[in-house]
Amino acid sequence: MSAIIVSMSAVGLLNAKIHAQPKAESQSRTRVIRAQAPTRASPLHMGENTLATRGYLQSVSTGSIYSARRSTAIRASEKASTSTTSISLPEGPDETVQQATAAINAALADGYRLLDVEFLLPLIGATDLDDWPGGVRQQFKAAAPMVEDILRNTTGVIEKGGCKTEILDQADAIGLWDGKGIATVLFPTADVVDDMMELAKAEGGTRPFMTINKQWAFGQVISDFGFGSWKEKRMDFINSFTPTYCLKQFRILGENIRILYGYPGKWQVFVISEAGVAEPVGEQDSRPAYKELEAMLRARKGSIANQSIFQRLASEFKFNSDSLKEQKMKE
Repeated sequence: MSAIIVSMSAVGLLNAKIHAQPKAESQSRTRVIRAQAPTRASPLHMGENTLATRGYLQSVSTGSIYSARRSTAIRASEKASTSTTSISLPEGPDETVQQATAAINAALADGYRLLDVEFLLPLIGATDLDDWPGGVRQQFKAAAPMVEDILRNTTGVIEKGGCKTEILDQADAIGLWDGKGIATVLFPTADVVDDMMELAKAEGGTRPFMTINKQWAFGQVISDFGFGSWKEKRMDFINSFTPTYCLKQFRILGENIRILYGYPGKWQVFVISEAGVAEPVGEQDSRPAYKELEAMLRARKGSIANQSIFQRLASEFKFNSDSLKEQKMKE
């Protein structure tokens, strides 16, 4: 039996910091749970300490719909593989966690310390007009169980005592899992980059540090990262992270596409039909830029991207109309 230090639950901690009375701030925010070490036969669980027994919504871990506006479940031809050299689109959060964990452990084994991870979230509480009516705090409730499943099976985390959980920013729901084996920040923004730089120096600057679903964007006229030497320092730090796992969805030229990457494999691009069928349209060694994605779509026979602007507008109107009907049927 080994001890893992975890929060009362990451979601519970966020809610507690919002609603707690002043005296509650002085109370301990962590507790020690006795649990069996994770087994290879059951890579997403640690003994009986499952997400359900720790107070998370069970629907979060079983959902098959991902956070991309009105997306459909993917009907993949093969189950996702734990080998990140050749992976297929995951069918749900559990397979996403499995793929991300395999990629993280592969990167750590190759000596990488600063890791960047991005993945889609299972939708909870979506409405006709908004996937996330509760904003980033609602997204936190969907993401936190996945993060803790990943960390529970990341090399060296359990062996070094697990992690305690903190909320770095209540308004932006930025979570921190901090332990001797790893430090992980969920939903980091430009406002906490300086804190992240300090965390990266802790433990002698040798422990792994991971960002999950970062919230900053580049290209603004006024940079979120400051100016001059401060901006350069922050950008150098951000650019030092190794892309480790990526599952993202975009809508480009009327097409739904998903990008999938797991270290040390290739970046794969799929087009998702309105029926939910995934069609591979390209792969490459580096992350595809927007222009490269456009080229892949235009090279595809029968692509919506090659239609006229009026045809694409008609297709978009039908897509939105059908999506609203589908949502009402589910309700």
